[in-house]
Amino acid sequence: MRTLHIDDSSLPPEQRRVKEEFVQDRGFWAGLFDELLFLRPQYPARYGKFSAHPSDVLDRQTKDLIHIAVDCSATHLYHRGTRAHIKYAFDNGVTVNEMIDVFILASTIGIHSSAAGAALIAEEIDDLEASDANDEVKSKFEERLGYWSEDLKALMQLDDEHLSQYFDLLALPWEDGVLEPKVRDFVLLAVEIAPTRHNEDAARHHIQSALDHGATVEELMAVVEVASVIGVHTMDGMVILTEEAARRGELPEDLTDNPEYLSFRDPYEL
Repeated sequence: MRTLHIDDSSLPPEQRRVKEEFVQDRGFWAGLFDELLFLRPQYPARYGKFSAHPSDVLDRQTKDLIHIAVDCSATHLYHRGTRAHIKYAFDNGVTVNEMIDVFILASTIGIHSSAAGAALIAEEIDDLEASDANDEVKSKFEERLGYWSEDLKALMQLDDEHLSQYFDLLALPWEDGVLEPKVRDFVLLAVEIAPTRHNEDAARHHIQSALDHGATVEELMAVVEVASVIGVHTMDGMVILTEEAARRGELPEDLTDNPEYLSFRDPYEL
């Protein structure tokens, strides 16, 4: 793919300043902005400040875990970001088991499809009633995970075994995981409130659970703000735009006159 290539040794002054300030704000440079660094440097300059806020509420390790969660989630599956933030997480001292917990927690959002489908089916049934077995499933759920969600009621009534197997799966990070309780809630809140998901009912539950585990309002705001920044992944399309603009001779003259800025780059590399 013919596109822009960043060579720090030959960066013009403005681009060098923007990149250095971005690294200072975020701790790394994102290849996602290689094209914009030349074509619209104001964007990475402003995004670096935006995405670094707040800088002193969550520690860097927790931020890494949240970035991994929203990138690896089934509603996003942004492997380039997942790989990048796993790398940064290792660099910042996050352990393999902490990241495994995040993957497990993020993977469990599929239960909301079962719950929503069961609720729709239940609306079409006139004589749906709870059984003693349902009460047992609900009690076990509350005992093992510390909460119950009424969103699961119809699923419990229609297929309590499926629900029971789900909480066996979800219970793993609670039973042998390494994340502290409020960080588990941070991860689940981030996955549920992310732009690709936006499940308000589930997010509300994890907000309350995190508060119960000692989280502050400032921490919760930081979690949702970190989760929100995956909107920037739209800019991956800049690779395509730049390639087509180069083919048509539509790139700015200062780029076409400096071929050292043009090279082949895998759009999914870090």
